[in-house]
Amino acid sequence: MPTKRKSISYDEARRWVRKFSLGFSSGRPKRITNYLEWRAYVKKFPEMFVATGVPARPDVRYKKDGTWRSWQHFLSQREKRQPELKDFVDYSEWLEWMRKQPLRSKADYERWCRDNPDEREVRGFPANPSLTYKGWNGWRDVFQKSPDAAGRSKGDYAPFNVARRIVRTIAKEDNVQSMRDFQRWCRKYPGRIATHRIPLSPDRAYNDHWHGWGDFLGTDKSPTPNRKRD
Repeated sequence: MPTKRKSISYDEARRWVRKFSLGFSSGRPKRITNYLEWRAYVKKFPEMFVATGVPARPDVRYKKDGTWRSWQHFLSQREKRQPELKDFVDYSEWLEWMRKQPLRSKADYERWCRDNPDEREVRGFPANPSLTYKGWNGWRDVFQKSPDAAGRSKGDYAPFNVARRIVRTIAKEDNVQSMRDFQRWCRKYPGRIATHRIPLSPDRAYNDHWHGWGDFLGTDKSPTPNRKRD
């Protein structure tokens, strides 16, 4: 009976999968290409996973430590060169930039990386900072200083009346009619939001002046005082 080992890291497991799926042992699949084939193999050879430390559900195991990427990447036979740590800017420099951007979450940063690959390379920013920086404290730490999780304090934003005037012009020109429209617009044009110093969550940043999205976007022509958020 094989002795159960502690599960190995994502990269170690991926290397094992690439080696094993080439078919170095007869009677086993020459290549595991998708999740269904993987599950079928797990059921057929469970002892292999006990002995090697490769988790039967890598998607669950490696999501817990933030290293999971995708089934396509995990089972891929291609090994892309990963930039060395020296290729990236220091964590403090990356963090300072992040806290000046209208980004609210890990998903926003990943989207920015996909949309701006050349700028990311020039700036020396990692696509996976959680795997790159030894001083990583989590995404909560990255966004914790802002009331809207964008990395700014209220004093960094334009005054409410100025921001509302600018946003109303934007809303009219680009047909921004709702909160969701506004958030989509911000993700599409992060540079313009940063230039005008407009918060991604104005309802939070301007809570003392807030009378609703209709008032802020100019879509409601007769806002009333009782719309102020509690």
